[in-house]
Amino acid sequence: IALRLGLKPEDVQVTFDAEDENEAIQDCTESDSRLFIRILAASNILVGETVRIKYEVHPSQPIFSENELLLSEVVFPPFDESQAEALLHSLLKKVNEKAVSAGVLPDPVNGTVGTLDANDFFEAVQKLSGIVNISVIRIYSQDKAFTEGPVRVFIEISDYETSKFPE
Repeated sequence: IALRLGLKPEDVQVTFDAEDENEAIQDCTESDSRLFIRILAASNILVGETVRIKYEVHPSQPIFSENELLLSEVVFPPFDESQAEALLHSLLKKVNEKAVSAGVLPDPVNGTVGTLDANDFFEAVQKLSGIVNISVIRIYSQDKAFTEGPVRVFIEISDYETSKFPE
């Protein structure tokens, strides 16, 4: 909240209903299954107002396994850097949509579910902008991903002619 408002965390006043908090904790501690608590602002606020939070308890289910292929796309070069970046953003958006459809809860602020290291993204942009042959872009889950996310991904770019495709 502080980041979105451009404030220091200690300058944000937060209030909650202790009974709601205790109920959320009790739901989790008494459950035999994996659960998570999502904490949200109960309503929109203005800068300087106290933030009233609410608790949501959700089941945590496995969605993707480690190294699971999330997307595979054949691409036809050439690409300059801006085209490569736009293409990768488009593919990552498809992965985001797939993850949400599969059951990963998106961030309520920006609608995203995952992360990709910035260096990995720009390395993929550089590689994609340098290819001369038809290629395959594959995006995999880096770790096991659950309902609460995040879905961490990595990108693999290979020559179409030497790529192995699942049977």
